[in-house]
Order: sequence, then C-alpha cells, then structure tokens
Amino acid sequence: MKFKKFILTTTLAVALMSTGCSTNSSQAPVSNATEEDTPSKTQTEVVEDLKQHDENGQSVSPLKENFLSTAIHLLGETHEASSAYFENSEEIYSADGTFLIGRSYPVTAFGIQTTLYTSIDTNNVINSITVHLGENNFDELKKEIIKALGEPSENNDIPSEAGFTNATWFMDGKYIHLYKGYGTVDLQLILPDQPLTSKVDHAFMTQLENEPDYLLAESEPYPALEQFIIDTYGIPEDFYDKTKYYYNLVDLNEDGREEIFAVVMGPYTSGSGGSSALIAFDFEGDIREITQLTLIHTPIIISEHDTKGMKDIIVTRRGGGADPALVKLTSTGEGHYTSVNDGEVVANVNDIQGYVILANDIMYDIENGLYLTLQ
Repeated sequence: MKFKKFILTTTLAVALMSTGCSTNSSQAPVSNATEEDTPSKTQTEVVEDLKQHDENGQSVSPLKENFLSTAIHLLGETHEASSAYFENSEEIYSADGTFLIGRSYPVTAFGIQTTLYTSIDTNNVINSITVHLGENNFDELKKEIIKALGEPSENNDIPSEAGFTNATWFMDGKYIHLYKGYGTVDLQLILPDQPLTSKVDHAFMTQLENEPDYLLAESEPYPALEQFIIDTYGIPEDFYDKTKYYYNLVDLNEDGREEIFAVVMGPYTSGSGGSSALIAFDFEGDIREITQLTLIHTPIIISEHDTKGMKDIIVTRRGGGADPALVKLTSTGEGHYTSVNDGEVVANVNDIQGYVILANDIMYDIENGLYLTLQ
C-alpha cells in the first residue's frame, strides 16, 4: 500500500462556505458575473429566447427544433422545472431506489433519435447532461456544433489515459464537451461551478489536526472488479464508458489480506445524495462481495478504531437540505456496516485517528481524463 502525503490547500477549506469548484488554468476563464448580475430566467423567458434562434424567424417550439440551445439552457435549471424542456421525461433513481439521480428524455439531437440524461447536485440543480450520439460521426457533429457555437475553445486530439479525444466549447459559464473514444461519440454538458463531486468533502478533511496520510485511488484497471460492478448494478453496455470507478486496497479486519473498497460513479450508481460503494475481496480472480453502501462521497477515512472486528469508516453525509457532517459507519457483524443515514455524527473530528483513501480530486480527474471506466 503506497501512501502519498499532501496538504490540502485553503481553497478546499473555503469550499465549506461555497460548494463551487475551480477549473484548471488551461481552461477558459469563468465569468465573474454575480448572481445578481445574471438573474435566473423563467421558463417562459427561456422559451422566448430559444425561439429567436430560428433562422427563418418563425415562432417554433425549441422542444422540437433547437436541441443544442435547449440543452444549454437546461443545464443549471432546477430538477423541478426541467420537465418542461423536453417532452415525455422520466425520473431516474439509483439502482436500489434510494435516491434521485435526474431525468431521462427521449430526444432528437442533430437528426439522431437518442436519450438525454441529466444528473443533479445536492441543491437539485442540473450539473451534468449526457447524450450518446453515435459511433463514427465525431467530425460531422463537430461541424454542426461549430455552426451553432463557433470554433471550440479547446481541441484535445491526443487520447487521454481513458482513451478519449474531445472538443470543448465554453460559453455562459458552461462547458460543452464532444467526446470520441472506444467506438462511441457522446455530448456532455457540465456546469463547472456545480461540481459532480464537491470539494466540501475534502474541506472536511482539513479539520483533522493530526495530518493523516492520504491514499490516492489505484490507477491500474481491474478487469475482474469491472465485471463485478457490471453484474452487481446491472449496468448496460451503453453506459460502460460513462461509469467511473475508484478503488483502494485496505485491510479492514487486520487479517493480513486486503479488501477492495470501490466507489462507483455513473448514471446507474450516483445521484444527488452521493454514489454507490462496495467492499469485496478477490479470491483467486473471483470477486466476492462483503457489503454495499450508498450515499457515499469521497474521500473516505479508515479509522484506526474497529467495531466487531472491522475498522470504522468515516464519510461525509450531505444532501437533502441537511448541513454536511462527518458520520461514522460501524460494523454490524459479518462485514456489514450501518448505513450513511444511520451513521453516528462525529462530534469532534480531532478525535479521529486513521488514514484517508480515495483522496483524488474528482473534478480534476474528469477534466483531464484521469479515471477508470468500465470500458
């Protein structure tokens, strides 16, 4: 087990007061306009704006005629208001039905019949939109988007570690990514100041005065674990490349054999309350489950203290309007743990002794393709 020790910056501590994430310096600057400078528009105003994009000046419904503009306006909208943007939407819940992920919409995008998926943050605001658009039509779609938005802000023609190339447009504080890789072309819209995983969780860790060791997730693909994730959560093949997983090897019961602690992030496993996690062990290449957890945010503390022979696990509980808090999950026996909702709130973080796993900056990883997928 190799640890990397680092000090989290003050920027992360500030995240307790604001859940916004900064972007790296190579990207286009985010507008400095305040919320008062750019008041949110009503649904009627949004529709009227979209009608102005009709080349013939006709009053047409943007729900049918102007997919890209509608999607851009949808990003940052509340989940409650979003059903009006495209017809026949359905709410999506996590595989175990415990928390809301977003909506799915049957849409026609650039002449292609497909499905648009949204995900929401802890404030029920849409922070990510994903649409699968084909397999070998990246160049054609890029030209179509250039017609609407102009030249990309960024072209990444060198495949990332995950094997993807992409073109990126930055407009109105939003990123529009067109991805190509592994025989798939996808459009993803991201609201950078509404993080997919909040740095508020990292900020909690800065409260630990004992400067624990931080363990970054393993970077090597784990094919047996990938197949186990697919089987466990019933993830269809179309979503393999949209499902990220992070894992570390930890000895939770101090028997000399390391267990797998994995967090799975994707449309079938994540939502406003967090992501799914599983604890398992590898028996000669056969992954065997110990327990599953939901509503998980990274990073995670593995405590030195144990309950019923298993080390306590400390995570951030947030969402549902509640103030963020560190909670302790304890073993109930035979490897199972209490749920996040039933976790005991940690009264004094300085009493915690242990180390931190899955300490990656997830937003940075996403922006730079530094993550593992089921692909």
